[in-house]
Amino acid sequence: MKVKTAFTIFIIFVVMFLSGCNYSYNYFSKYTVVFKENPNITISKYVYEVDYNSDLSISISIPVNLAITDISYDNYSLSLASSNESKNFYYLTLYAVIYPSLITFTVEEASTITYIGEEDQDAITQVTSNNHLASNTLSWQNHFSKDGYVAVGWNTLPNNQGEHIGFGNRIFHDGN
Repeated sequence: MKVKTAFTIFIIFVVMFLSGCNYSYNYFSKYTVVFKENPNITISKYVYEVDYNSDLSISISIPVNLAITDISYDNYSLSLASSNESKNFYYLTLYAVIYPSLITFTVEEASTITYIGEEDQDAITQVTSNNHLASNTLSWQNHFSKDGYVAVGWNTLPNNQGEHIGFGNRIFHDGN
């Protein structure tokens, strides 16, 4: 009896394998993606229907003094589309949606640094970073240049009498 039962189970698995039957999660062709409301983020629509394994791209905006530091989805891209005096506008793409999802945003105060040129008081550049991991590198690398000079870091005072901070270093910012 055991041999007959084992043989029957074996035949069932062989038939399932040959017929392409599998136990995947793809029971539905569309999934719902819901963005949790956040008072700091403007989204035109909070609920989307997405085809299985498709990308979802939306536009969002946040005040310029805030930054999105985390999104509760594993595979996404967030790129700045444009900005004005009060808001930054982003394109958000969620890649390969294969499950119904609730998406939340973590928003924090953006790091804003104002650079005043030493010799030219009119040369003021203000940079707001949404990269909390290394806010003194990469994302600002092409903002500053001066013929005949090589950028090696920052100084905490405009007259170069403050503390030198080399690129890639971290400092504690107390909010002042």
